Amino acid sequence: MESGPTILSLIDAAVGRLREITAGETDPHVSLRVDVYSGGCSGFRYWMMVEDAPTGDDHVLEASGIRVCGCGSSFRTADSASSPGACHD
Repeated sequence: MESGPTILSLIDAAVGRLREITAGETDPHVSLRVDVYSGGCSGFRYWMMVEDAPTGDDHVLEASGIRVCGCGSSFRTADSASSPGACHD
């Protein structure tokens, strides 16, 4: 069976640190939330936090056993054919 393209990858240092941060968590839904929003020098600001429960709008991906969630496309890039969507905190 052929797998699809790699959408997300984490370097070993990030995987190790995230496992340290979440080591005491008992909730299986704990994940890393990644958010991109307008601002900053390049036009975008990036924010991450450990999330205890993804919302219904989140897209959850897994990389190296780490769950990563975000609300989908909150901005549009030159390569994106879709329109931007709203994120809900």
